[in-house]
Amino acid sequence: MKRFLTLVVLVFSISALSAQLPNGATVPNFTAKDISGRVWDLYEILESGRPVVIDVSATWCGPCWSYHNSGQLENYFAAHGPEGDGKSFVFFIEGDGATNLACLYGPTGCNGGTQGNWVEGTGFPIIDNAAIANSFETTYFPTGMLVCPDKTNTQVDQQSATALWTKANACLGTIPNNYSKLNTLDPGTLGTEICAAQTVTPTVNLSNLGGIKVSKLVMELRWNGQVIQTKTFEPNTGVLHVDKLTFDAVQIPTAGTLTASIVSVNDGANSVESTVSAEILPAQEKLTQQQIILNIRTDANGKDTYWVAYDDAGNEIANGGNVKVGANGGGAFPAGSPADPSAYGNSVLIRDTFEIPANSCFTLKVVDGAGDGIAPPGLIRLFELGNTTPFFTKIGNWTANEKHTFAPKTSGTLEPKEISSFEIFPNPAVDQLTVTYTLDAASDCNLSVSNATGQLVRTQTAVPQAIGKNQYNLSLAGLSNGIYFLHMQTNTGMKTLRFVVAK
Repeated sequence: MKRFLTLVVLVFSISALSAQLPNGATVPNFTAKDISGRVWDLYEILESGRPVVIDVSATWCGPCWSYHNSGQLENYFAAHGPEGDGKSFVFFIEGDGATNLACLYGPTGCNGGTQGNWVEGTGFPIIDNAAIANSFETTYFPTGMLVCPDKTNTQVDQQSATALWTKANACLGTIPNNYSKLNTLDPGTLGTEICAAQTVTPTVNLSNLGGIKVSKLVMELRWNGQVIQTKTFEPNTGVLHVDKLTFDAVQIPTAGTLTASIVSVNDGANSVESTVSAEILPAQEKLTQQQIILNIRTDANGKDTYWVAYDDAGNEIANGGNVKVGANGGGAFPAGSPADPSAYGNSVLIRDTFEIPANSCFTLKVVDGAGDGIAPPGLIRLFELGNTTPFFTKIGNWTANEKHTFAPKTSGTLEPKEISSFEIFPNPAVDQLTVTYTLDAASDCNLSVSNATGQLVRTQTAVPQAIGKNQYNLSLAGLSNGIYFLHMQTNTGMKTLRFVVAK
């Protein structure tokens, strides 16, 4: 399978057109992202000088199926697409919104009707989105369009590969040899906000829109406008292919702007100036306490939610939610995350508590296994212990992988607590939980247990209070299976650990 071949599910923007596109009309643009992350932009291809053939069909359409199986578009694409002379391109648009994605693969799971497997043996991108067909004001299937580099339309219904090329060649533009564009820059940091200096390895996505392979590419990396790295790549990127290119590791010391730009392609000038940037934001300076209270109101799919907190060195300090989703599971389960005893319920308010190191920033990452984020009225709130006003609130519209970083207000203000160690075992527990803790100073010590909704279900004040290491066995009798939180309250603060009862 060619690297550029994908069946795409679109994220697109389309300008409106008011009538059936006649010959000579300007076509609207679309931008399409495939399931592997490749983005196709119609205007981008046209502006490289290439005419584009667009076949708008429906999976149930008999004449569409006959033309598809004639091989004329395949022959055209093989001769003039990326693996041919690279002078043109082809898109197949499934234009009936009443059919689903499965119809492109055959009758299994198809709603709306299909003639067979449209994907098998097809080398050009297949786009399943009726909105693009509607933007072209398509009134019948199949509709064939030849779009010239000046973005004007010519109707070319069911023509042979030879006839298509005769018309396309007549409007062929000048395709520069060196025409590369940078699409995205991933700074590679733990979060979008920065607290302490971090060493990162930025990456960019490169599209080759030129007429030849990109065998040598020189790029600059700038931090707040200053060049911090100049690197030569040898990607061997084919025509209309994409590549992910990685810079050498660099240190990001503060908030600012990271920028990558193309200096030269194949030892020559690039035909367009291409630069991409990423903003690294400062952490919000809000914290005066080490104990952080997290509220999560889940949406109708609570099992999709998982969260994790990191210190400023990237070490995990707390987590919660569905462990089968995990920190890297954002969007990994589009049909819904697998069930697990650790998962949250639907449309419930969760209260969790964790401790950050003294004088340390921390990053909260919230992951949604299904990939659609926490839907309204779901929310995330963060409090400092003892403060009823949250220092961070976001209601709904969380992404599949969302991260926010927070910093102390003033370095050195977070006071250490009497407890220097606090551990529990076993976890999961059945009838009893063993608690070990080390006191560095004399302090009253109270233990309490709350459930996942924050309700207090057990208290114990008569626990050992000697300076040094202490141990206490806490009975779990009467507690049902589920997620709980053990709190150790001292004179100056509280520590919290999460555990599971599984009988």
